[in-house]
Amino acid sequence: MQENFQTRLRNAAALNASPWISALALVAGAVVARLLIFVAPATGTDVEKAKALGIISVSILAGHSKSADSAAYFLAMAGAIVTSVAIWIIWAARCSDIFGTDAPRP
Repeated sequence: MQENFQTRLRNAAALNASPWISALALVAGAVVARLLIFVAPATGTDVEKAKALGIISVSILAGHSKSADSAAYFLAMAGAIVTSVAIWIIWAARCSDIFGTDAPRP
């Protein structure tokens, strides 16, 4: 099963359309990342804690939450990677169904 899957991925990577699918996956991943950042919460409790402790910085005075930035970064990276890999795997599976696992590369 795993050898068949690896063969499918290798055959899909060898097709002429592979760079275009990679570019599509990259753009789709970036769009998903941007949407996740847009819906992620922009506030956190770290600003209030820092103010209570007397920590003074430009980001604290502006009310900019570092924990919200970290959460948004993690969500964006995970969403972009999952989206890109999913597009690639779906495309690889469809190509092997169309061209066959052992088909000559176009």
